[in-house]
Amino acid sequence: MLRPGGRLGLLGVSTPPNPLQRVGHQLWFRRAVTSIGGALSGRAAYRYFPDSVAYLPDEHGMREILRQASFSGIGMDLLYVGLGYILTATRASAP
Repeated sequence: MLRPGGRLGLLGVSTPPNPLQRVGHQLWFRRAVTSIGGALSGRAAYRYFPDSVAYLPDEHGMREILRQASFSGIGMDLLYVGLGYILTATRASAP
């Protein structure tokens, strides 16, 4: 639980808006990341990763969830041509 006035930071994976980058991202994320991660720390840990990202809300959906949960000062920074994002927000102060 985050105390009132506390700061929240979320790191998420997103899909680049550029179609060519999107294809490269899918190849990298679905093939390379799972293969490299699996080789380094066990295949089971990385097999679920691309599928779990697919059912999560995108960065705009996450912003809306934070708004509905009464967070304020919601900020978003896209990382490396839209491959990921960082959302920051402040929990509303107690009434």
